[in-house]
Amino acid sequence: MNPIKVFLTIFAAGILLTFALGIMGYPANPEDVAQGEGEAVEISEFVTKNCASCHGGDLSGGMAPSLLGLTLTEEEIIDIIISGPGSMPPNLGQGREAEIAEYLLSLNQ
Repeated sequence: MNPIKVFLTIFAAGILLTFALGIMGYPANPEDVAQGEGEAVEISEFVTKNCASCHGGDLSGGMAPSLLGLTLTEEEIIDIIISGPGSMPPNLGQGREAEIAEYLLSLNQ
C-alpha cells in the first residue's frame, strides 16, 4: 500500500477524532464529578471550568453571550444548559443544571 495513503488515512482519522471529542466534550478532570464519598466541586468552580472558555473568564461575554444580568427564569436557563442552543454543546451541566441556574441568577443580585 502506498505510504502516502496510509499517512493521509491516519491523519484524517485524527482530525475526525479531534472534532468528535470537541463536539461531544470530554471531562478535563474526572474528579470533578462527585461519586460515592467524593466531594463535589463548588458550583462557582464548576461554572468557571465549563463555561468561562466561551462566556469569558468573568462570564461577561466572549465568543458566547454574557451570563451576567440575565433576564431569564431558572427553568429557561436549565433548558438552555440541557439543550445547548446554537454552537453550545448540550448537557454541560452534568446533572447540576438547577445549581448552575441558581448560581447564575445569584450573580445578578
